[in-house]
Amino acid sequence: MKGLCDALGIVKPIVCGMSFGGFVAQAYATRYPDHPGKLILLGTAARIDFERVFAAFARIGGPEIGALAESYWTNPTTEGRATYIERCVPFYRHRRDRPSRGFSRSILRSEVALHFNGPRNEHGRFDFHGGLANLACPVLLMAGAEDPIVPIECAEATARSIPSHLLRFERLPGCGHVIHQDDPECVFDAIRAFIGDERSLGKGTGAKDPQAKARVELRAITAANVRSVCDLRVALAQRPYVAPAALSVAQAQFDPTATIQAIYAHDEPVGLVLWRAGDDPDSAYLWRLMVDSNRQKQGYGRLAIEMVCEEMRALGFHTVVTSVVRGPEGPLGFYLALGFEEANETSRNGEWLLRKRL
Repeated sequence: MKGLCDALGIVKPIVCGMSFGGFVAQAYATRYPDHPGKLILLGTAARIDFERVFAAFARIGGPEIGALAESYWTNPTTEGRATYIERCVPFYRHRRDRPSRGFSRSILRSEVALHFNGPRNEHGRFDFHGGLANLACPVLLMAGAEDPIVPIECAEATARSIPSHLLRFERLPGCGHVIHQDDPECVFDAIRAFIGDERSLGKGTGAKDPQAKARVELRAITAANVRSVCDLRVALAQRPYVAPAALSVAQAQFDPTATIQAIYAHDEPVGLVLWRAGDDPDSAYLWRLMVDSNRQKQGYGRLAIEMVCEEMRALGFHTVVTSVVRGPEGPLGFYLALGFEEANETSRNGEWLLRKRL
């Protein structure tokens, strides 16, 4: 790929890879991390955990489909592949009520698949996690929550390996492996927005880009700006998961340990962050983060978290804890992409706890 771009004089290409193509795109980008301008990864992962694959097929398609998938992947044969395509591949799509012409329009080379497929072949041996940490370009990673062949846990692990200031991770509920067919509007809108964001081309959108960081700052909420901050709104679908800005401002006034700050970008308020000391002396609690719906997906939330974590670290805290309401439009994927890990327990009010070492 790099040789083709060099021969054609293409500088800083925007490279998109889906599924197997995502493996190719990762191999290229990790080998030549300074070459791509942007990287788009759809329905793919740095490493495939086949035990999760078998479990996902069984969960989505039932025990028989799970057994067929495990039989093919552990011992790929021509006959097994034909059965797998007929019985298991339809579950690549979550919206199976919509017609798909993917395989009918493809030229299948089964000998290539049989050589590659399975945990004992190259499919089970490659691991791009280490190389992804060296990427130098912005990355859009999109994954279906109901994908059986690249389970969402594999995509989330991939997101954790990509520098957070470069990453936009979209976890798509109600989508399987072929996310562009299950939810084409969402997928192509995200791709267009990512490609059209010239500010991030070849630079990234976060803390390691000094110009990007200079555009974002945390300011005190005062009488002069409180109305503008309280006017900020998340999207309608996000409101069950994020409290209104006005409520955060009010709560901060009644907790003497709380710190609330407005997130400013280009000298305008775009969100707020609220935190306080945690339940033990070693930890801080990230109480709330909200970014206005019109200013999301521009890296402001990630930068604000990084700045707050720097403040926490300077004050001697070693761990930051936060909690989320889980659901289709919830922020779990956002925090996982920033390096938070699930604590597998809930808070006193029933929210899902996450932790990150500072």
